[in-house]
Amino acid sequence: MSLGKNLLIVLGLGAGLMGLGARSAEAQAGLTATGLRVDVAGGFTVIHANEGPAVCGCFFMNGGSGELSVTNGRNISFVTNVGYTSATNINNEDRNLALLTVLEGARYSLDHGGRFVPFGQALVGFAHTSSNYVIDSSTARLALATGGGLDIRVNSRFSLRPAQAEYLFTTVPNGQNNFQNQLRLTAGIVFHVNKLNR
Repeated sequence: MSLGKNLLIVLGLGAGLMGLGARSAEAQAGLTATGLRVDVAGGFTVIHANEGPAVCGCFFMNGGSGELSVTNGRNISFVTNVGYTSATNINNEDRNLALLTVLEGARYSLDHGGRFVPFGQALVGFAHTSSNYVIDSSTARLALATGGGLDIRVNSRFSLRPAQAEYLFTTVPNGQNNFQNQLRLTAGIVFHVNKLNR
């Protein structure tokens, strides 16, 4: 669990530094003038995970995620997402699991300058686990996520993200088919590094 706390601290510091760096770049190069928008987001994440294919073996993992997105205009964004979730005493057994995902990809937002901005995205990257159960231990493995969500603008600096739902596919060793089909849910806040002008 200390790894998860340390990772979330690093993510928070990294997001803050990225925000400061982007603000400096905006002042020097005029990000708004070029049409680029930089957003930093953080949230609470829950994953409905599964083990092998023979039985569900379903359990919940929870943790957090951090995200950096760069938007060219209003609709297309390049997204980097880092998430960390963990579970202990899985299915009432002495078994712990932590999952780190690092994903990048594209997002399309239905942004018409209003308060509500729905979006869909597809991301690809890797997943890494740590566990006291041997078959879950792994190096970086392929991970994919696709889904969508909703941002609600509060003001020119902040938006709320009350709901984001994704299908998360990972290829972590599980002693059977070595892949998992999971549901990832996130809610959080978005900080608009260069102030929105709507």
